[in-house]
Amino acid sequence: MAKIEPWEQRIRGEMERFVHQLGIAIDMAVHTHYVYQRSDPDNIPELDFRDPSWVGKLVQPARKIVDIQHAIRAAIQAEEDGDEEAFVKATKPISEFVDRMTVRLQSVWSQGEIRLSHEHISDEKERPFIAFVLVEWFFDYQMRYKDVVHLGVCRQCTKAYVKPKHGQKTRYCSAACRQKAYRERKKETEV
Repeated sequence: MAKIEPWEQRIRGEMERFVHQLGIAIDMAVHTHYVYQRSDPDNIPELDFRDPSWVGKLVQPARKIVDIQHAIRAAIQAEEDGDEEAFVKATKPISEFVDRMTVRLQSVWSQGEIRLSHEHISDEKERPFIAFVLVEWFFDYQMRYKDVVHLGVCRQCTKAYVKPKHGQKTRYCSAACRQKAYRERKKETEV
């Protein structure tokens, strides 16, 4: 079994953080909604999670976080499946999100060295910073890391995950999801 180099382990760690942020994006969106709801309780309703259309009732910045998260997951899945048309369709909301966005670069002295920092500048309040971070990590993955680290979307729970470097390339994020999918397929064939 080939050894994973330290630089590769660092990249895998970055991508693990990225998929973790994708996983908690819904929680961030709900938190954003409640911040707006507390500031204007008369006009912004409380969320009822038993209602299947609760995502559509989120305030616009929170809905944008969810839309970006769904678009990134769909793009990762389309790329994994090799479906170019689905990839283009999935990345359209991401492209619209970054349209007319500007980035200001600056150098920062940090930990004994100069690092390049950047700040997203937007005149719209409807572009939450969390969505900027998700999009930035997605672009980093697409442009710099996808030859080193492969991401996938679980066919059972739809969670994004970092695929193992060695061994069989799975379609599930865990053995539990693989087993659950097997049981569901088995149940369908018995009926």
